[in-house]
Amino acid sequence: MREYVEDFLETYKKYQTKENYVLGFSYGAVITLLSANIINPKKIYLCSLSPDFREDVSAMTPWMRKYVGKRRISQNLKTSGRETAKNLKVPSVVFYGELEAKHYPQIEIRCKETARLAVHSKLVVIGESPHQIDFPTYQKTIIRELSGL
Repeated sequence: MREYVEDFLETYKKYQTKENYVLGFSYGAVITLLSANIINPKKIYLCSLSPDFREDVSAMTPWMRKYVGKRRISQNLKTSGRETAKNLKVPSVVFYGELEAKHYPQIEIRCKETARLAVHSKLVVIGESPHQIDFPTYQKTIIRELSGL
């Protein structure tokens, strides 16, 4: 994940403007959260924040541990989701779908905890939406949230 954050920071530097907003989905939301205090955008949008932190490793099933891999789990153990959220200085909106929470309960836990611990954060639960950012309800909810810009 550290390499992904570094790649994102390089890309961000190329395209940043005076007023920036960052939206990330799933692992992209993890990258957004981990880089937010470095790039200091006006606001971040964390869509279906992946449970990719120290606190989440114990909840991983054997299948998920194999899928994620030893290197990523090793990195996860080095980063606290709670501390990252507590130290977040950038306003945030955290989204997750009710349907995805049924399939991936740790996403719901990570999203709720992040929104609760982060200063200036808002939690948005999307009714009957799966882990799919192009799902119509998910898109409508994001658009509605962004319309306030």
